[in-house]
Formats: sequence, C-alpha cells, structure tokens
Amino acid sequence: MSTYEQDIRRALKAELGSGCLREIGPAEDIFDLLRKAYPLSGSKIDWRLVPGAVECTAGDGLKQISRFLRFFDEMCSRFELSGPVIYVGDSATEFALAGSLETMRRVSSVLIEIPQHHYFVGPNASWCICLTMENDLDFATSDMPPFRAVHDFIESRGFRWRAACDSRCWLEWRPASDGPTSFQ
Repeated sequence: MSTYEQDIRRALKAELGSGCLREIGPAEDIFDLLRKAYPLSGSKIDWRLVPGAVECTAGDGLKQISRFLRFFDEMCSRFELSGPVIYVGDSATEFALAGSLETMRRVSSVLIEIPQHHYFVGPNASWCICLTMENDLDFATSDMPPFRAVHDFIESRGFRWRAACDSRCWLEWRPASDGPTSFQ
C-alpha cells in the first residue's frame, strides 16, 4: 500500500465509510479493460486514434483542478454521461475506486492531487476522462461491446451497477433519500 493510497483513504474516509465510494480491486484489472477498449501508444491511450476524442490542456496548480472540474462537467453534460464511474491512477496508486458520477466529481479534487495519470472510466469502458501529468485533459467514448465479465467483477467487489438507485449514495443498497429526488 502506497502513502498516496493511505492519504486518499484518510481524506475520503466519510465517502468510503458510507459506501458512496468503494475500493473494488486492483487498478490493473481496469487497465486491462481500457487496453481492450481504446488504442494505445506505449502505456497510454492514443487519443489521436480515437474517433471523436476531445483533447485540451488543464493548466497547473489550482487552475488545473478548476479546469478539470469544468471539463468533467462539460463532458458529462455534452455526452449525457451517467452510471457508476471507476477511478484509477497509473503509478502512485494501485487500487480502483467506484462510485456514482456525482460522488466522483465531488472527490476528484482529492484524487487528482496525486502525481500520476488519472482515469475516470464509465460502465464497460464506454467512456473515459483522463487527466495526465503533462496537464492534458482527454475524453472519448468507445463502441466496444459490453463485457459481462467486467460487470460481474465490479459487482463481486460490492458495488452494484443499477440505474434504479439514486446514484448519489448507497446506504444498505437503498437510495440516500426515501423521498422524491431530482433523479427520479
């Protein structure tokens, strides 16, 4: 376990403790999925070879965090992204985290402080948002057919892929609110 992983666990203790965010296994399993879904150049996705990829620059320091959040929000809105999201980093952390789109957006400022490439991956790698150490922001979708094995792997780690839930938080697999929400 890296010091960075310990730092993330401390900073996100409430989200991990409530089940809004879960460790679902090693990052390498998710990178295997990304390798199947996207063309590579070395160890990174070759965004130039992905049809319709969106590429821009994040800047650095505090500007990087605010630019990443704007990019994340814009891609979610423009491409109507939904469902659970998996987060992985490519060097300083070895775990994969899963949570709702809203949870990942909320905790992303903690995650992207770690010096590594950051990948936020949609269900079955249908989309991916990446922030690199070189301050590149990238987004693309994949037309790869769904992988039942990935679905089963994620659920075996305790994170359910269900569109029926209020995606903000799970408490014993019930929506965070028993009343109407903006997601119903």
